[in-house]
Amino acid sequence: MRLRTLTWSIPLTLALLLLPGCSDSADDAAPPGLGESTPADDATVVVGSAQCGMTNVSDDFVDGVEVIVEHFVCEVEASDPRVSGTEDLMVVSRVATWTLGGTWTVQDATLTNDGGTWRGSAQGVVDLTGVHPFAEAVIPFNYGEAHYIGEGAYDGLEYHYYFSGSNGMEGVTGWIQPAG
Repeated sequence: MRLRTLTWSIPLTLALLLLPGCSDSADDAAPPGLGESTPADDATVVVGSAQCGMTNVSDDFVDGVEVIVEHFVCEVEASDPRVSGTEDLMVVSRVATWTLGGTWTVQDATLTNDGGTWRGSAQGVVDLTGVHPFAEAVIPFNYGEAHYIGEGAYDGLEYHYYFSGSNGMEGVTGWIQPAG
């Protein structure tokens, strides 16, 4: 794998290394729903994994920061079939330093199966140094969270998950609950 290609496998386990950003600007806020939910008492716990393929869309520098856009298509296998299926994400990564890592966001993702579609957003960080024991010699290694709202048969539900992984070693854990 070429490091500069950033073949990140998205989505997906328990290790979440996100700290909410501080800003006075609404433009800098996290996508709606991210970081704003706790599981309801009747939430359904979900664990799973995914295999992702990635295509580079662009790689540019903006104010000294490398901005990489990649299109991911992932096949998700989860303990709850409502969130197993094909996930489609356009990931925008910002890498200020290749010796540490960067951040990434997804503004409009879908997870689709025969029952319906989930739509949402995601955000996370990429570790380019291998600080987590599972990430040693696996670069890049991603951590993040996603929030989806159900459509079709899943209307009235929301799905939240945390993930970590890289290059086929992705894991996901989260919950499904009534929207609200």
